[in-house]
Amino acid sequence: MTLPKTPEALMAAARAMEREAAACYDELADEMARHENRELAALFAGLAAEERAHEARIGRRSGRGDAGEAPVPLPWRTPEATDRTAGAEAGGPWLMTPYRALCLAVANEERAFAFFSAAAAADRSLREMAEALAKEELEHIVRLRLERRRAWRAESRAGGGSGAVRSLADLLRRAHAIERTAARRYEASERLAAGGEEAVGAVFRSLAAEQRRRLADLALRAEGAGVRLPAAPDSPPAAAGETRGSALRLALADAGRAFDFYASVAERGVDQEVVAEAQRLAGHALDRLTRIRGWMAARGEASA
Repeated sequence: MTLPKTPEALMAAARAMEREAAACYDELADEMARHENRELAALFAGLAAEERAHEARIGRRSGRGDAGEAPVPLPWRTPEATDRTAGAEAGGPWLMTPYRALCLAVANEERAFAFFSAAAAADRSLREMAEALAKEELEHIVRLRLERRRAWRAESRAGGGSGAVRSLADLLRRAHAIERTAARRYEASERLAAGGEEAVGAVFRSLAAEQRRRLADLALRAEGAGVRLPAAPDSPPAAAGETRGSALRLALADAGRAFDFYASVAERGVDQEVVAEAQRLAGHALDRLTRIRGWMAARGEASA
């Protein structure tokens, strides 16, 4: 990554980053609107507006203004940029939620913060200006993290989060839904093998087979406990443009959320039977999480 060497270059880069981020959020807002996900369309539109407001503030600070300014060519990949791949990794138009959308936004802001922090450390003459820009990004990160936490709580309440698990029946129903979602993703991702990704296809065949065994085990446990499991819904279309990296990162995110949920139930549970089952499920999710991370590392795929 090439860092700016002058105040003019730093401010031009900052404005270009905000402009590109706004354009990308606009695109995501349009995509959500096309799929009638109005809540996320509004969220991304709001983020785009904030990026444009931030760009205008930077312009006033640099004294450049807005009128007639030509686009700034950047010799590095804009740290705050997002794209269709990032959107797919957050779930795509069918699986993305406010929580996942805010995770994407936080990651973008954190990359911008890291960029300005690096610029401040690399050049003493730019330190004050770059630190001020980094501080603004940090303030944005703090606010988005709070919003992300609220979204997580809202989704947990709406989707039967750990606070709603009061019995073994509650846990088995929720676990079956979580593991079924993972199984559908793994089965859909097996198609990568047909596109020259045989090794990754084999990974997902292994995961899909494991999930079928897990679902069968949960069904037997539910039957033994007299718990009726809901019918499986239709699978959503797979995200367009999925690659081995995006497929693996989505699988990693699913495993991480599963582990977080089961661990939270085990931590807060008061019924020993519920705690024991949640601990067992958390162990399976952690094993899956560790193996997916290992596969990603072996293939040089970033897991962050």
